[in-house]
Amino acid sequence: DGSPFVVLNADKLIITMAEGSTNTITDGNTYASTSDSDPDAAIYAKDDLTINGTGSLTINSASQNGIHGTNDVLILDATLTINADKDGIKGKDSVLLQDATITIDAANDGIQSTNDVDQGSGYIAINGGSLDITSGLDGIQAETQVLVTDGDITISAGNSASSDESGKGIKALLDLSIEGGSLDISALSDDTLNSNGSLTISGGILTLNAGDDAIHASESLLINGGEHYITACYEGLESSHITINDGSIHLIAEDDGINTSTGTVSYVKGGANMTQDDGSTLIITGGTIYLSTLSDSIDSNGAITMSGGTLIAFGPTANNNGTIDYNKSFTLSGGTILAVGASGMAQQADSSTINTVMVNLDSTLPSGTLVSIVDAEGKLIVAFETIKTANSIVFASETLATGTYTVYTGGSLIGTLSDHATTNGSYTAGTKLTTFTISSTITLSGAAPSGPGGGGN
Repeated sequence: DGSPFVVLNADKLIITMAEGSTNTITDGNTYASTSDSDPDAAIYAKDDLTINGTGSLTINSASQNGIHGTNDVLILDATLTINADKDGIKGKDSVLLQDATITIDAANDGIQSTNDVDQGSGYIAINGGSLDITSGLDGIQAETQVLVTDGDITISAGNSASSDESGKGIKALLDLSIEGGSLDISALSDDTLNSNGSLTISGGILTLNAGDDAIHASESLLINGGEHYITACYEGLESSHITINDGSIHLIAEDDGINTSTGTVSYVKGGANMTQDDGSTLIITGGTIYLSTLSDSIDSNGAITMSGGTLIAFGPTANNNGTIDYNKSFTLSGGTILAVGASGMAQQADSSTINTVMVNLDSTLPSGTLVSIVDAEGKLIVAFETIKTANSIVFASETLATGTYTVYTGGSLIGTLSDHATTNGSYTAGTKLTTFTISSTITLSGAAPSGPGGGGN
């Protein structure tokens, strides 16, 4: 009629699985006592709880939580399988996983830390091991911080979340930090990574499949490294302030790829305030970024600054969006940009110390077209293959010099396309489309964009 394992008063509880042992703890189908102060898990401890040992433990809860510790929960080198009708693991003050092997199937949250009152509490830390979570709501949810330093983590979250419930992969209310590990996260109705404060990624391999944002941080998002494979999402990266210093990002989005917004301006589609600066920022100093989007690939409701790195973006086919879109300014001082899409609202940098050119074409390029830009001596500057229809090209590079260039379609390329583009190889000319001449750092060739904010100065 309740929990089979209850500790109400101990300084510390340690559960050790004996070497080679196979253990099972199963609670009752219903709990006779269900007040807030009563035990609500198959393993319930009102003090610090540690689970270790080289044996295995299966925990089954038909109506409540798998493990609930009201202080700190530490799982060390243990092998656990948890099936829970509510949350898999709850640690009020903290949950720490160290080199453990854990499989969780929970109707609500997979892992949860709930203390939002005491400073230094309410956090979850994962260092090594293997974690496989299937959850109806959030995969991992912390009232303060989530820290991942290493481990193989697989999460399928939000499998039964309604439209007004949270079904995020990993959610932290203050800070989410990923320093390493391999993370494969799916949240088909919500965000895969979410922080109401700051979010920092310094390393690791991330494969994300999101129904909403792949990576969302309300205040700031900092990417210092790691490999990011965002296979599907509504929007890719979203925050008030985004900084990308290093790492690789490969992103496919239904709407915007990278979006900065403070949420302080109520924009009206087609309204007079569509170009109002909201104070948000996007800063790119390095890394490799590939974006394929149906709406804006880069969208800042404030300012963009780029000093290094490589950006390859295949943006919208409709003229009511642009591959690059900003409201305040775009300051460019280094790196390489190839942005391909529709010309209606296309933009390039409006202030640059390196050469950048926008080429707007009279005709639309079909998907699968090889496009090449060569200099007056016939040297290949950039080649790419369109992955959708397009009639606007923005190219910027520290190696792009003053002079006259020709744009071709077709022909033959000796070289390898990476993310559908290359700046290396040799080219035999096909059909000439247009020529342009670079005599200043910002060049526009062809018709000026017609939409608000289009073109750059």
